[in-house]
Amino acid sequence: MGDATFQAEFPPIDLSSAGKRTFGYAVGLKFQDARRTSAVVAITLRNEHGEVVFAQKRRLTDWTWRRNLAVINGGSIEVPIGGGSVRIENQGVGPDGGWGTHFTPRWSGRYTLILEVLQPDPEAAGLVVHPVIEGYTAWF
Repeated sequence: MGDATFQAEFPPIDLSSAGKRTFGYAVGLKFQDARRTSAVVAITLRNEHGEVVFAQKRRLTDWTWRRNLAVINGGSIEVPIGGGSVRIENQGVGPDGGWGTHFTPRWSGRYTLILEVLQPDPEAAGLVVHPVIEGYTAWF
């Protein structure tokens, strides 16, 4: 096992105007192509306090797929707010906003990602897969 280093570059920030930008992330697996595999994978993210931000285990065919990226969304419910409208409420949110394989990192936070192939898929031999962090932002 080598000492690989990487950086995730965030979107640019305009320093000429005030505002708070919140960064949220989904950890997923990026495939070289959109080929699916039936391997069972466990994915766990812990913060520097040893808290489990999220822990998921399931067959990759059951993950949510967007082209060649697989992620897991957490559970949610619709909460009536009157007038026939509803508010979507995420369920089972963990430390640092952990929900499925999504989380909202703290600026001073340090995270450890653990991936484990629990049930290999022999048909996946030669398939190139990379763990990735997909970001999304909101201005407040």
